[in-house]
Formats: sequence, C-alpha cells, structure tokens
Amino acid sequence: MTARKQSVLWKISSGTSILLFAMAFGIYADAGEKSKPAHNQESKPTIEGPSCDREPNCVDAGSYIATAGDVWPSVTPKSRQIRLILSFTNVSEQQIILAYRAHSMFVLDDFGNRYFCCQSDTASDSSAVGIGIDQGNKVDPQFILKPHETAIASFDLWTPRVNPAASYYDIDVMIDEIDPTDQNTVQKHAYLPFRNVRPTIRQHSQH
Repeated sequence: MTARKQSVLWKISSGTSILLFAMAFGIYADAGEKSKPAHNQESKPTIEGPSCDREPNCVDAGSYIATAGDVWPSVTPKSRQIRLILSFTNVSEQQIILAYRAHSMFVLDDFGNRYFCCQSDTASDSSAVGIGIDQGNKVDPQFILKPHETAIASFDLWTPRVNPAASYYDIDVMIDEIDPTDQNTVQKHAYLPFRNVRPTIRQHSQH
C-alpha cells in the first residue's frame, strides 16, 4: 500500500485509525507466540490524563507519562525529515523499563504526508536514539526509569514528499513496558497518540 493510500485511510475517522494502527503494529499480539518476546496485555493510556496536569501533548500511560516535545524539521531537495523528541516520566513508585516497538511510529503532517523510519517495512528500524527497541526476537532493555525520573528519546523520520513546510504533525507510537524480572517479557504495550504537534522552529535547508 502506498503512503498516500495509508494517509487517506488514516483520515477516515479517529476510531478507524486507531483500529488500523492496532492491526498494523500488533497491539493485540498473541502473548503465547514463541518466536517473539512475550507480550502480555494492552495498556490504554488516557490523553491528557490526571498525571499530565494539563500539559499539552501529554499522554498518561499509567505507570508513566509521555510528552511530545520538540519537532525539528529539515529539508533536502528530495525529502523532508523531522527529529521528534519524546520525554518519559515514571510516575510510579517502582522502577520501570520501556522500549520502542520497531516500525510502530506513524506520523502524518497537515498535508497528509506520512513520515517513515526506514526505506521499507522489512528494513531494520534504527530511527530511535536513547531508548531501546523491541525488534524481531530481541528487546533492548536500556531505557530504565527510577521512580519519578524523567528521560528523553529522539526519533528520526523522513518523507519523500517536498510539499511546503508542515504546520503540525499527528503522531502515534507504541511503547512497550518490560518486565524488570524477565527482560525478554513485555508486560504492557501502550499506544500513545499525540495530536497537532507543532514544529519547534522554522525549517532550514540542508545542502
């Protein structure tokens, strides 16, 4: 399916888009799948929940909150790129481990352009920096948050379209919560939606 067709499907309705995202990236993964890390349950975060304290672009995922911060755009003659900064705050009294689910970042700008992590769906996802990745049969448990600790991760994405600069981005991503006693087991996988995230600065050209 082309990026343009995916963009049209995404805009059918918010409910439909969530279902499409879930089907595409395995929110309802079978916990008994032996070839992959165990995924036990889906977490349904609350947009701007009580822990977010009315912060913009904040999602309450229960044991932690996630906030979409800076979005740094840039452009080349053949593509546009963004670097997205997400912050994660552990609001629980226990240590937690988070990981980015590979290929789960879904970003659309106000022109309907989708931004990608990779050249193809089968390519290795190396777009995330600062957070471990749940990819294939392996989970990288490097992103550890102590109680009430905050840390950030960045994501580099691109689109082949060179339309005028975007005014905002709609962002969806899946973050796994890892079992601290068995780092090959995913306890929860939360779908995090961020809407109308504005670019941080005016974009600049790369030569």
